[in-house]
Amino acid sequence: MRGKRLKLEQTPDESKRNAVFRKRVESLTKKADELSVLCGVDMGMVIHKPGENNAILWPSPEMFGARLEKFMDFPDSERARKLMVQEKYLEQKLQDETDNVLKLRHKIECRSYEQRINEMMYSRNLNEFDLVQLNSLQCFAVEMLQKLQRRDMELKSDEEMSKDITTNPPAGGATGGGCE
Repeated sequence: MRGKRLKLEQTPDESKRNAVFRKRVESLTKKADELSVLCGVDMGMVIHKPGENNAILWPSPEMFGARLEKFMDFPDSERARKLMVQEKYLEQKLQDETDNVLKLRHKIECRSYEQRINEMMYSRNLNEFDLVQLNSLQCFAVEMLQKLQRRDMELKSDEEMSKDITTNPPAGGATGGGCE
């Protein structure tokens, strides 16, 4: 079970802030270790607390240095290909969410079109709808016809494939493939 959502703001009490920092660093290094082992990747982290001159290098200063050197030895093109910048990551996430919103809007429009068609069928009076509603109904009808045509094509191709399989069985014997 997830706990309640925390407000992301700096804790005013210094001792509590240090305690939270230690716990979160420990948790972060544990997760990084799990990720490194489970996915078989070389990882390194630098954790620097403002106001202090000693940074935490994970997994150890020597291993971190070796991993950083190995990463820096890659050609720039290879390094740039594998490097995920926070800005690019957020842009990609934003684009994904924008696409999801557009899909959901389209889905909502389709549902409203369906509802309008149902209203039309029950009222049987087209005079109650304005021009915009009738145009949206036409678009919905065209879209549904296209979906039906695509589905019809899929079913026909599946039917043809099943006919080919039954008329031309695969080579290798016609024993049925069971135990003899």
